[in-house]
Amino acid sequence: MRNRSGAVWSRASVPFSAWEVEVQMRVTGLGRRGAQGMDSPAIRVLASDGHIPSEQPGDGASQGLGSCHWDFRNRPHPFRARITYWGQRLRMSLNSGLTPSDPGEFCVDVGPLLLVPGGFFGVSAATGTLAGEDPTGQVRAEGQ
Repeated sequence: MRNRSGAVWSRASVPFSAWEVEVQMRVTGLGRRGAQGMDSPAIRVLASDGHIPSEQPGDGASQGLGSCHWDFRNRPHPFRARITYWGQRLRMSLNSGLTPSDPGEFCVDVGPLLLVPGGFFGVSAATGTLAGEDPTGQVRAEGQ
């Protein structure tokens, strides 16, 4: 679907000083490459203290802490993103979605980054004007 976005945010504050979130997602559709179908899926890490307004309109690029491009459209299996915060470092690894259990590959490493317990976290996704089908997925979180 075109021009759609969605997000999943924690309802309760996160009491942990270290945590891990795994997002599993499948994205399908034409995603043609070229002038009318720039297929450039990007993963972007953003952080906010809750006092800085989000960039509107826009994609948050100016508030990004790190990013990588990853071709995850039309894979035979859902791809997984694992986001880990430990020791004032936020790391993200992604798998290809080519097999159900591909090992993760490095995407983003941000630090030092102080995320104090008591904050909230979320995962969001958006499609552009030439998008295909809706992304579908699930989220798992653990903390210590």
